Amino acid sequence: MRFFTIAAFVAGAALAIPAPATEENGLERRFLPAEPITINDISYGGNGCPQGSIGANIGGGGTLMSIAYDKFIAQSGPGLSMSDHTKFCQLTLDIHVPQGVQFSIMQTDFRGYCAIPKGLSAYQKATYYFTGQTNDVTYQSKFIGPVNKDYLFSDNVGIGSAVWSPCGKSALLNIKSRVGIEPLTSNKKGLITTDSTDLKFTQIFHLKWQKCT
Repeated sequence: MRFFTIAAFVAGAALAIPAPATEENGLERRFLPAEPITINDISYGGNGCPQGSIGANIGGGGTLMSIAYDKFIAQSGPGLSMSDHTKFCQLTLDIHVPQGVQFSIMQTDFRGYCAIPKGLSAYQKATYYFTGQTNDVTYQSKFIGPVNKDYLFSDNVGIGSAVWSPCGKSALLNIKSRVGIEPLTSNKKGLITTDSTDLKFTQIFHLKWQKCT
């Protein structure tokens, strides 16, 4: 298991999806499969993702995967239970992988909003792994109150720490996500979610492809 503590950046503007790197835009050329990359199926469950509350797509020429959660919001305050303090979602994506290639998640972006007073802390955590493999990667970040701001957490994964999909076949990518407010017994009002405009939890995963060896 590999853990990464994500650095924080100011995120007052909307999160833009960058164009895939090419020689034409002055960035390093990336290897991409010739066939389209698609999501065959998506399944999920948890108190943070009731049915009909998740959307996922692959864009950027196969270099970006975005996941949006409509109901993934942790809250604390009078009348709220401990289950409101913590939200969890287990997500499995069946991703079509062309023959002779494999992919890994090399960068993640988490954008949102956190409002907690002094005495509370909030966190978000995401772990991903491929079905049939034992290695996983975990990203986590934490706020200590008082906090009232938009945020963007982003992190790059070193090539030596990357977890790669099975070679040349459809991959089942599992993502476990959790947001929470602590302590669970507090009645102080607090909130953590992502995308402060519409209260949607949004994750962006930057994909790297390589030929099978």
